[in-house]
Amino acid sequence: MPWRSILIFPKISTAIAIQHVREHFDPLVSHIRPHISLVFPFQSEMPDTILIEKVTQIISGTSAFPAACTRLGHDDNGYIWLEADQGRDTFTKLHDQLYSDPVFAPFLRRDIPFQPHITIAKVNQGNTDKIIAGIKIQDLCFSTLINAISIERVAANNDSDEFAKMNLISGKQH
Repeated sequence: MPWRSILIFPKISTAIAIQHVREHFDPLVSHIRPHISLVFPFQSEMPDTILIEKVTQIISGTSAFPAACTRLGHDDNGYIWLEADQGRDTFTKLHDQLYSDPVFAPFLRRDIPFQPHITIAKVNQGNTDKIIAGIKIQDLCFSTLINAISIERVAANNDSDEFAKMNLISGKQH
């Protein structure tokens, strides 16, 4: 049964600096580019065409929106990330809309609170504070326009295969 996820690959002006940190601390750096997950990886036999139709239906009416990541966050498991502050409410709304649909509801991870972010590191728990202290956040911060949502397949070796990209409505934001 294939693993898939629904996510956003933002255009990032600081991508080189982010990748530099990821090369040192993120074991998935060679498998997937920086992203914000909306639906965490799930297994389903649903055909890709049906999945694409469902996501397109759920996000219809959603306009492109500005987003920014300007601070670091972390958890007790050694993950370090760039938090989305601008655009946070829209990311959360999209996440909630997707998981409220019967197709995705069974895959909701209640053990992981949704916090829109880009993971930049996975380190030993005791090293988190030390690693954060060495990261120059000002080199990683970025602002962008979120204008598409993607669906990926996750290969057995964790490689990301983006097989669908749905554009959000373009236009002036209010």
